[in-house]
Amino acid sequence: MLWKVISDHKAIYPDPISVKLGDRITLSGREDDWDGHRWLWAIADNRREGWVPDDLPIEVSGKNAQCAYDYSAAEISVGPGQTLTGSLERHGWLWCQNDKGIAGWVPLKCLSKINKYNKIK
Repeated sequence: MLWKVISDHKAIYPDPISVKLGDRITLSGREDDWDGHRWLWAIADNRREGWVPDDLPIEVSGKNAQCAYDYSAAEISVGPGQTLTGSLERHGWLWCQNDKGIAGWVPLKCLSKINKYNKIK
């Protein structure tokens, strides 16, 4: 699906957490509510850290958890007028790819769907 960027978003973390199904992570106990969605601060075995959706970890014991699915916290910086291809929505964000093939998360509040008649919703 195509999306039009309606407001700026700047990627914050240069080397964010990225994990695969079954990988172990450590939950720091830090939490955030972003636009009504719960996010948890996690540390991967490779020491990369970042915010993960609250449905990513399957609690094992204490702060140690296992990942329920593949996840990367990579974001892309975008500006108004850009057109992106979006594929996965999660916790108020959309996984997008720009015209240069760079992929990452963009907040949904920065985007507007382009319908099949090339009109922005």
